Amino acid sequence: MTLSSPFSDSIEAGQWHYFVVETPEDILLNIGLSQLSGDVDLYVSQTAIPTQFDYDCRSNQSASVEETCLQRLQTGSRHFIALSALDNAEYQLTAKLDTIEIAKATLWLHGLASDSSTWKAIIDDDSFYAGKCQTLTWQESITTLPEFNDRKESCFSLDFGGFDRYGNLGPTGLDGKICELAIGCNGDYSHFNSLGKEVEEAIGQIVDQFGIDTEVVLIGHSRGGLAARAYIQNLDSKFKEHVKALITTGTPHQGSPLGRFFTYMEERCTPKTQFRQDGSVCEDSWEVIEMLAGERKYWGIQLGEYVMDLMAPSVGFLSPESEDISSLNSSVWGLDGVSLAELTYSGTRFGILDTDVKYVGVYDLYDYGAPFKGDHPHPSTLRYVENGETRDSLVGDGIVPLASQKLSLLLEQYGQTVDFSSNNNSSNIVHIDETRQVTDIFNSYRDVLDAIGWSNAK
Repeated sequence: MTLSSPFSDSIEAGQWHYFVVETPEDILLNIGLSQLSGDVDLYVSQTAIPTQFDYDCRSNQSASVEETCLQRLQTGSRHFIALSALDNAEYQLTAKLDTIEIAKATLWLHGLASDSSTWKAIIDDDSFYAGKCQTLTWQESITTLPEFNDRKESCFSLDFGGFDRYGNLGPTGLDGKICELAIGCNGDYSHFNSLGKEVEEAIGQIVDQFGIDTEVVLIGHSRGGLAARAYIQNLDSKFKEHVKALITTGTPHQGSPLGRFFTYMEERCTPKTQFRQDGSVCEDSWEVIEMLAGERKYWGIQLGEYVMDLMAPSVGFLSPESEDISSLNSSVWGLDGVSLAELTYSGTRFGILDTDVKYVGVYDLYDYGAPFKGDHPHPSTLRYVENGETRDSLVGDGIVPLASQKLSLLLEQYGQTVDFSSNNNSSNIVHIDETRQVTDIFNSYRDVLDAIGWSNAK
């Protein structure tokens, strides 16, 4: 065959027709089979004459439907083309060069005590995707063609949890708690490296869908940013060449003091059966855990509603002294080559976990003894959590101090920098509300898009 010169012929049922075409370097070859009067399948290979079972690309739609194979080449090649007829048919075969178009995809990664729905405000916003976003889960393939926004970007949001029930070897929570859901517990029972594997698998699905000319931007909230780092920093991770940027918001790059609460309880207040009614410090803390899980009752009336599960092992992994944080931060050089942006919050005192808890309103860990404010840890427990620092020095988003949110402070120890840094110091934007800060996230997103060449950001 000659490039861009259509070839027309007829073929009988059961017959094969074979062709060869030479191509130059660095091209996208579009091979099309059209004007069909019957069912004919298309096979393409770059190494040998294709067969029904050995090919690089196959298109086998139903009768009279056009067949297409796209071949992306970085070096010149000889292509072998085969047509297999299921019916007597007329056909026209064309091989032409097409413009290489970059497929642009964003992957949104949620944090602790959350799932993909946390991004709803952003996904539904016209500035982003107007509701067009696919949710990905572990080992479930993309089954429908992705939609695009007006910037030709596709949106994917990952639900973590593929390793939460990893046999009897998975991590357990406070007092031996395990994930009891077959579909997983949102990654709250997984180590960071396992979450990184889920990110890798999701990106693999995206690349399989779009091909090798795919670029991906990762956006991680809280622990989702650590999952992205675990993936990128792992030397053995696949598909990293497709990742062009990472944006983190509210991410505890150097841990959260709240993680020490898990350590305190594990070391001093377990088993629960022994300490739940001890009339002292441990009883106070178990009541806090129940209240934040939406399980605390006064006189049979439920107080509060679900905010987070402080018994989940991921809470302990986020302690500044945890092995998970230390291991992750020992290989930050692996981020080199990826455009980095940090979005931070600095207007909320440490310990303010929510501003709209049922019957309580603003929930502040430090409101010990305050009437009608719910349950709170004993002040001695909070001294342990602070670990010699003051509450004022831990200002950030209520859970993650500003210094820990700044990836730049971690990188500067290794002579690296982030490309973009922005901060919102408005009062009482708490950690769990950061995914609803559409304007903040879009401004960071737009900076990154310009930097990586997705320059048609609006």
